[in-house]
Amino acid sequence: MAATMSRQKLVSQVVEQAPQEDSAPKDLPLFEQLVYSLCREDAEAAAANIAFEQLKERFFDFNEIRVSTAREVSLCFEGLSDPRARALRLISLLQDIFEATYGFDFEALAKKGAKTAQKQLARYKSVNDFSLAWIGLRGFAEHTIPVDSAMRRCAGRIGLVEPECAKDTEETRVALETLIPQAKAVAFVEGLQLIGVRFCHEQNSDCTNCPLKKTCPESGKTPTAPVKAAKPKAPKKPR
Repeated sequence: MAATMSRQKLVSQVVEQAPQEDSAPKDLPLFEQLVYSLCREDAEAAAANIAFEQLKERFFDFNEIRVSTAREVSLCFEGLSDPRARALRLISLLQDIFEATYGFDFEALAKKGAKTAQKQLARYKSVNDFSLAWIGLRGFAEHTIPVDSAMRRCAGRIGLVEPECAKDTEETRVALETLIPQAKAVAFVEGLQLIGVRFCHEQNSDCTNCPLKKTCPESGKTPTAPVKAAKPKAPKKPR
């Protein structure tokens, strides 16, 4: 019981870190919600919103993004981690969807409900567990907790899930779904993602400024990135 109470207190502390106003785009069609999930993974809401708007402003439509180069698309993801990887993933997703449906209209799929939609979307190789859970939570108001790598790492370090569980995204999600009541799901995701992205880095975590530093057992213990040795300069050739 003590461990359960401790974790419930941690949940409350995480929820308190969520912005007072939900800044995620409202009432997005299912397809755009899927694209937005690629922007939100391992990213704070403000930065993800900018990237999503850039995609819609710089390109005529999603089909133009599909036939654009990774370099062109990656410019929209500047400010997020791995812009090129995100661009390649989005282009691959759009290509797979286009080949399967010859378009980007998921409204008929949305009417079939969360389970059917998630099952069909899972067929696309660029759709991962985070995107599926994000669709469930944000697209269908289902009780699910999307977990990205920053959230998984943070959940393990602060003790919300067991260390072994935190090594796997799906296991972490299932554990958190058992722990987090549906009424707090959105706020919890916003709070944990903010902490994970802003403070709880894989290396050189900003434990000093983390709002959970007093309760996190790993505070100050995260690994430090190795310093790269300077390459020796080649000797100048005599003239």
